[in-house]
Amino acid sequence: MILLKSNPIVENIIKEITPKLNKLQKKDIIPTLAIIKIGTSYENDSYIKSISNIFSKYNVKKEVYEFPHNIDEKELIDNITKINNENKIHGIIILRPIPKHIDEKNIRNLISKEKDVDGITDANIASIFNEGNSTNIPCTPKAVMMMFDYYKINLEGEKVLIIGRSNLLGKPLAHLLLKKNATVTVAHTKTRDLEKEIQNADIIISAAGSPSLITQKHINKKHIIIDIGTSVVNSKLCGDVNFKEVENKVKMLSPVKNGIGKLTTYILLLQLVNAANNLTK
Repeated sequence: MILLKSNPIVENIIKEITPKLNKLQKKDIIPTLAIIKIGTSYENDSYIKSISNIFSKYNVKKEVYEFPHNIDEKELIDNITKINNENKIHGIIILRPIPKHIDEKNIRNLISKEKDVDGITDANIASIFNEGNSTNIPCTPKAVMMMFDYYKINLEGEKVLIIGRSNLLGKPLAHLLLKKNATVTVAHTKTRDLEKEIQNADIIISAAGSPSLITQKHINKKHIIIDIGTSVVNSKLCGDVNFKEVENKVKMLSPVKNGIGKLTTYILLLQLVNAANNLTK
């Protein structure tokens, strides 16, 4: 079995950003990310910690703007608009989930396309579906595609199953895979006989956030599995795949540690550095 680790891809990203960071340093510019956090979440706290650990290695800053879960939508809009207009901020991300009383579309589209380093605005998402050239692609779908490219995994004609249909992960990822001529199926909570869909697939990308969704009973030696899902079990992050059961019983498998999650954070760093360079020309 081949373990699909992100480390070698991360090394390539570091090589790419180093001269760009040097260029910014000569102009006394520190790339700065604004993180919008609404309410509390263990997963979000873990992600912020991961961002902090990585950014600190490269003299890149992050500023966390915390708001209560019950914040009024107008107040939140006013705050995000103000943050977006700050020259010192080069990129903005909004952590999810967003409270139900807040219209997520209204909130995410307050971010300018240039500062949308997570690729969540309608303008950046639309460029994926309209065959345009998007500066910022959603970080996790981009991480998955970079992993396929690095490990030379052929997608043409392959049956790819995506478990999860979110607007910012499952749907854009499906379109990126279609561009590579994969045969794509998107499963979700209403899918009948998910086990059969898994068994029929060549490649499985699971983003359900459901611990041990995929076990040894679902898989075979031909499967390539990308585990994107994150859940908290006993105060620990885990993926959708029962790693101990599935390990060495599939063709390729991405781990939770040093897998898609780490690569996603480095892509966020890359897109932030690119944004800082573009905004300060």
